[in-house]
Amino acid sequence: MVIKDYVVMTPAAADQKQVDAILQRLSSAGIDDRFVFAKGRYEGRVSVGTYYYRQSAVKRQKLLASYDIDTEVVPRRKKGRQYWLDLKMNSSVETSGKLETVRKTHARSAPWEQVSCI
Repeated sequence: MVIKDYVVMTPAAADQKQVDAILQRLSSAGIDDRFVFAKGRYEGRVSVGTYYYRQSAVKRQKLLASYDIDTEVVPRRKKGRQYWLDLKMNSSVETSGKLETVRKTHARSAPWEQVSCI
């Protein structure tokens, strides 16, 4: 299984009254793009965005935290293969740019996440 995308969502609400309170807080913060899970594994949770890249989901999570709204970034998975490329690189922008060019040329649709191992 590989990660398909990332959903930013609130913790599960205990009842409809709590869901309504979450929706009100989101509205007060100007957040109108949301989806309430009425059933299933995420029942009672409110989705506030789906993102292809984890860093974009975390950015959204930080924005919501600035409004004191608690969220979690939840990866969704699909069948597929995942590969890791471990490189020791200097921190030059030029080297990172060359690596990004290779990725775009040979794995255009592959998600890309740079992770420091230090």
